[in-house]
Order: sequence, then C-alpha cells, then structure tokens
Amino acid sequence: MNNTHCSLDRYKQEKNKSIGYQHKKPIDIDIVSSLYQVSGMGNMFSTIQDLEKWCKFLLIGQDSILSKEMVDLNTIGHFAVGYEEPFKGFSSLQYGLGWYVFEYYGHKVVLHHGDNIGHQSLILLLPDDNIAWMMIANKGMRANSFPFRMSFSLLDLMLGNRSNDWNRLLERDETIFYNYPDSLASPNTKPSLALPKYSGEYIHEGFGSIKIQCKKGQLLLEAGSYKDSLTHWADDTFRAQAEAFGEDYIFKFILDEQSQVISLSTDLIEPSMGQIIFKKK
Repeated sequence: MNNTHCSLDRYKQEKNKSIGYQHKKPIDIDIVSSLYQVSGMGNMFSTIQDLEKWCKFLLIGQDSILSKEMVDLNTIGHFAVGYEEPFKGFSSLQYGLGWYVFEYYGHKVVLHHGDNIGHQSLILLLPDDNIAWMMIANKGMRANSFPFRMSFSLLDLMLGNRSNDWNRLLERDETIFYNYPDSLASPNTKPSLALPKYSGEYIHEGFGSIKIQCKKGQLLLEAGSYKDSLTHWADDTFRAQAEAFGEDYIFKFILDEQSQVISLSTDLIEPSMGQIIFKKK
C-alpha cells in the first residue's frame, strides 16, 4: 500500500487527488490542518487500489503480516454498544477491536467509517460471504451520510431484502445543528467576564489548538487556517458563522469557581460529534 499515508503535505503535492466539497463548494484542506496533529487518528490518505488490497487482507489475512486468526479476533464483537435491533433485520450492535460488528438478516457485517470536512469513507466487510467494499464520497460530513445509505441499500439488494427505506431511516438527528436557529440564543444575557479575559490558546491533544484573541472589542478565533469572529450567543457562549462551510459553530467558555476561564467547549471539529473540550494553555 505504497500510496497510503498520513502526510497532509504529501497529499497537497499530489496532482491526481480528490478535492473535498462542503455544500457543493470546494474546501481548502488547509482549513482543517489542525485536525492532522495526530497521524493515523483517521486523517489517512489512500487510493482505491490500496484500499482494495486492505479489504482483501481483512478477508483472508496474510501470515507474514497478521494471521487470519488474529484478523478474526479484531472483527469479533467484544462488548455491546447498541440497542437490540435498531432497524428491522439488525442484531444488537457490538464493538470488536476497532470495528462495529452486527448481523443483518443472519449475515455477519463488520464496518467502520471515517470522515473529515469535505470527505467521507466507509469500509464494510461480510467475512462469512467473502465480500467487502469501500464507499467513498468527497462530500461534507453529515449525520445522514451517503456512504451509509448506499452501503445499507447495497446490503438489501445483495440479500434480497426491500424492507428498509434508508433515505427515511437515516434522516439526520434534529438535535444536531449545522446552522443554529436564532431562537436558541439568549440575547438578554451577557458574558461573565470582560472580553479580553477569554483570550488565550486552548489545546486538545488530538485536534490541535484554537487561539482566541480580543481586538477592538471583538473576539477572534484561529484554528489552523480557519479564522473567524465570534458574536455573543448566551452567557459565556459565542457563535462563529462559517460562511465558507455553510455552517456555524458554538464556543462555550467554561469557568472555575474563581471565575477563571479553564477550557473551551466547541462543535467546530464535527457537529455530529457534539461538543469537544479544549483546555486553556
């Protein structure tokens, strides 16, 4: 798999590469460069040819690398992570060693997905049927992912089932906001502190840093090459309206008992993941 790596710089130098899109507009990958602080935590670049090799290896193993018995150990459910039959035909969801494992109408299914702004991927294995596929889309992250809808539809076609309407079942969770309605704001509240008190660098060991500055009475944020201004939302919470992404994000400053800012909670990384906490440096 000579064309599989975790180097953002190498990807940028490639002439033949997929460009990511968000809301039908191309996304500059430099905008999410802060996500690439930890190599291998997602954030991997590959080709369809290399992924085909990877899927074949997962189905049959290779003793010089990892035996079939050890591969199978990865794709056995070790503990439950879901509810009984969330959709018709599904068994309860389990987690192996890095894989989600379940049965669909009696067929073992092993899968995992990856996504970033502008890109999505999903690898699905049916080990007992000796079948695997990769579903890749250069489209922005969404809870109702196209790779998931298409993969589950393919499962139905292969197994002769026509019972699930995946476009309906995988509608996005309405509690996840990509554009926050103004009705959720609290315009009659005010920040606990003077705006300069929120300035600083906020660190997450996996997702890098977010820098907050106060200039001319305005809070400004910088994350990788993404820069934006913050407007007051409610209490110690602010909002950034990212026009380039067609989304907006919430930034909630968390204070200790001495009214000192200790961390920042935000859904900037991926709205469907919810709020991720960055600790103040």
